[in-house]
Amino acid sequence: MVDTRGQFDFKGKRHSIQIVLRYDYLEDIGLEELNEIIKDTGYQYYQVKHELITVVMLTKEEAKKLKEERG
Repeated sequence: MVDTRGQFDFKGKRHSIQIVLRYDYLEDIGLEELNEIIKDTGYQYYQVKHELITVVMLTKEEAKKLKEERG
């Protein structure tokens, strides 16, 4: 397992999120940390689990509607 830090600038500040790789697969792409950083934007990242990791960015209302309509 590889533990690395993804660093980026947002709103004039330097941020770092943890990305965990296991073999050739992303196990954790730091969404919890990233969502904490962007929480005041009204958007959050959501991971959709399939064979490949798919991530979407939605408002809370959009996520609720999508879950209700599509499960």
